[in-house]
Amino acid sequence: MSQYDAGGFNPYQEQLAEPPRTSLLAVSGFVSSVIFCCPLTSLIGLLLGVGGLVSVSASNGRRKGTGLAAAAVVISLLSLVGQAVVVQRMMPYAREYWRVMMLMTVGPQPLISDLEIGDYASARSHLYPPFEAQITDGQLKYFADEVADRYGSVQQWLQSSSSPPPGGSSAGEQTFDVTSQLVFSKKTVSVTVAVKVLIGTSGQIDQSGLAKIVIHDSDLGDLTLDENTPAVPVPESPPQSGGEEPQTEPDTGDGGGDGG
Repeated sequence: MSQYDAGGFNPYQEQLAEPPRTSLLAVSGFVSSVIFCCPLTSLIGLLLGVGGLVSVSASNGRRKGTGLAAAAVVISLLSLVGQAVVVQRMMPYAREYWRVMMLMTVGPQPLISDLEIGDYASARSHLYPPFEAQITDGQLKYFADEVADRYGSVQQWLQSSSSPPPGGSSAGEQTFDVTSQLVFSKKTVSVTVAVKVLIGTSGQIDQSGLAKIVIHDSDLGDLTLDENTPAVPVPESPPQSGGEEPQTEPDTGDGGGDGG
C-alpha cells in the first residue's frame, strides 16, 4: 500500500484542486469590445470573444470567463452594427463635403474638359443644382466655344487663394469664391469661380456646386458663365447606329404571272 493510500500528501490532488483561471482571451475580448471609438477594436473584441468561448469550452474546467467572452461577442456585434448605421447615414454628407473640397482643388477644369468633348450632362454635374436648372446647353456651348477660340484646351488649375469655406451653425445658402490661374494650351488666365453650398439645419452640406465662372481677360474682355451668358444653337446628336432598318416587302415576282 502506497503512502497516498494511507492518507499521505498527494501533490496531484493539490494540482487538481487548483481553482480555474480566467481566460486571457475572454478578458482581452471584453476590454476591446468596450472601446467604441474604432471599428477595428470592435472587430478584435469579437474575434477575441469567440476565441475566449472556445478556449473556456475546451479547458475541461481549468479556465473560466464564459460570461466575459459572451459579453465581448454581444457588445462587439452591437458596436459594429451601430458604427455601420452611423457610417451609412453620414456618407451623403461626407460626399458633399468631399465634393466642395474637390471644387476648391480642381476648380472649373473638369467642367471645361467635359465641354470640350461635348459632354453636357457630365458638365452639368459640376454645377450647383438650382443654377444648373437655369443654364441651357446653348449657353454651355457658347461658353465652351469662346474658351476654345480664345485659349485652346484646358491643361491645369493652379489653386492659389479662396475665401473661407462654408461652415458654422447658420442654415441656408452660402457662397465663397476661389481665384486661381487656369492654364490653357494658348494662354494662362486668372479665373474666379463661385462655389455655392446649401447648409442644412443640422450643419451638414446638402447641396454644392459651381454657381458662376469668370475668366478675367484684359485683352478680349471677361468671359462669364452664369444665367446671363448668351446661347447658341446646339446641334442634335447623330442617330445611334445599330437601330432597326426599315423593312421592305420582299419581291415575290408575281407581277408577270400570266402572259396573256
